[in-house]
Amino acid sequence: MENTHLTLKDIPGKEFVFRTGEAPSNVELRDFSISGDIDAPAAWVSSKEKDIDAIKAHAVVSLKEKKITLVLNNDQENGRRKSTVVGKITLHQKFESFRINSNYRWDLTELANHIKFNRRFFINQALAMDIVSKLKAFKANVTREIEKTSDDRGNLRQLQDKKVTIDIPDFFTLKMPIIEGDKAIDFDVEICVEEKEGVVRAFLQSISAEEKLEDRISELINAQIPVFKTAGITVIKE
Repeated sequence: MENTHLTLKDIPGKEFVFRTGEAPSNVELRDFSISGDIDAPAAWVSSKEKDIDAIKAHAVVSLKEKKITLVLNNDQENGRRKSTVVGKITLHQKFESFRINSNYRWDLTELANHIKFNRRFFINQALAMDIVSKLKAFKANVTREIEKTSDDRGNLRQLQDKKVTIDIPDFFTLKMPIIEGDKAIDFDVEICVEEKEGVVRAFLQSISAEEKLEDRISELINAQIPVFKTAGITVIKE
């Protein structure tokens, strides 16, 4: 073994570490960021409450962004690193696929095929297949009444009235989860049609889905807050 000669001087506030051979490497503290379901931050607090410095932690609650952000070791002086645990509500993939309240304009055949392959979410599956057949067989009945007049001074006035007639139900009812991992709920969906330059498209709207989604987001997020307050962690609402 090679001899090593060291001269050490006592320096206040400093640490000297001498490592040789197969000694394990130094462990450096690192910050971390964990993401999960909306209950992830509360679950972290419940399982690690004894290890959390509540004075240096806070939880940011955002109904708009549908998430809770738990900030740990903020401005910490004990060697711990600032870290976060984020819980977020995500919409169910199948609910998003219907593009309800998104202003998406469906081609009628495209919408018919989508309904056909997702008819299991319809409370009335016979109605679903009836909508499919009528969308595929649909021929737009667009009527226009155009009035053109001009006065003696050369002014021109053009009036146009359009009407689209389509033989399908005004709405249908779905039963499905709106939020990932959540229970299925039922809501009505309106079928709206519009014609532009001779092309008819449909879009889906649902006031009940929007209202139930907002209520459920508030319910899920507010259910987490008591965990933070019990642990002495400040809750900040955006």
